[in-house]
Amino acid sequence: MQSRLNEAFGRPYQFFGVPFGWGAIITALLFGFAHVGILRWILGLTTEVALPWGVWTVFSGLVFGFVREKSGGILAPALLHGLPQAIATVAMLYL
Repeated sequence: MQSRLNEAFGRPYQFFGVPFGWGAIITALLFGFAHVGILRWILGLTTEVALPWGVWTVFSGLVFGFVREKSGGILAPALLHGLPQAIATVAMLYL
């Protein structure tokens, strides 16, 4: 999604020498929106929407987007997304 949005809007800004644009920002916002539980709320499965979690995941999405722009692929941000969860799971199983 980020790549396609970059094609549409370009990457006119730089952060620490890495070009980025609205693709990274819009993707991060959608990433956060997907994590607040809005779908469960719409379906009536919960009465809560986790806005603080949404804010955190927007920030995380910006970091993942930056890493994606810096690395040029999705492997590095995918590992960055999954590695903390994998470490936590192993720690919970064996510690």
